[in-house]
Amino acid sequence: MTSRIFVTATGTEIGKTYLSAAIVTAARKIDHSVHALKPLMSGFAPGAYGASDAGILLSALGEKVTPETVSDICLHAFPPPLAPNVAARQLGVEIDDEELLDFCRRGLKTDADLILVEGAGGVLSPATDDILQADLIAALDLPAILVTTNYLGAVSHTLTALESLERRQIPVAAIVVSQPTPEAAAPTSLIDELLRLRPEIATVAAPFGIDPNQLGDDVLSVLNPKK
Repeated sequence: MTSRIFVTATGTEIGKTYLSAAIVTAARKIDHSVHALKPLMSGFAPGAYGASDAGILLSALGEKVTPETVSDICLHAFPPPLAPNVAARQLGVEIDDEELLDFCRRGLKTDADLILVEGAGGVLSPATDDILQADLIAALDLPAILVTTNYLGAVSHTLTALESLERRQIPVAAIVVSQPTPEAAAPTSLIDELLRLRPEIATVAAPFGIDPNQLGDDVLSVLNPKK
């Protein structure tokens, strides 16, 4: 199994957390020990940690959701629905590059079969005022899962995200094409284009309403192909 993975995306609100929780649940179901990190988080109701991205990951890990357990997997949590660096600036908080990297590296040293790190926003979204999400992934030396979704322009945006990762020498373990709402386009046509343009990268469909157990199993089968 690919034992350390970073989940990123072409943008926000397209299913990173749903996918991450599904992978965690699927791995635990087959008796793998699992740890997860959500280093930066923004855009949640104050006090409503259970519905936050970190809270959803903690629930998938089978852990209680409290401010303390959230802080164990999340260095900075900002309620404003803004990019974390912008929310931090608005609240007078500094996200220090080295502190962020040290937090992630400590988490990645956890003794677990699988450690998943979920990013914030898209591949080129700022992580701090100085580094982008892609820079964070590269500094942590992790392979990535890229989440995208089907809309007019998605082929260009997905290929741009792939090139941004690859120019930083970040291996892309899989592309997951999600359908985050019933009104969104189904994954099929985008998957067809990606298989034509980038056939060397495994692609997984996540249509709206897919059973998270099935989705997690599908992604794990890509990360750990049978010989």
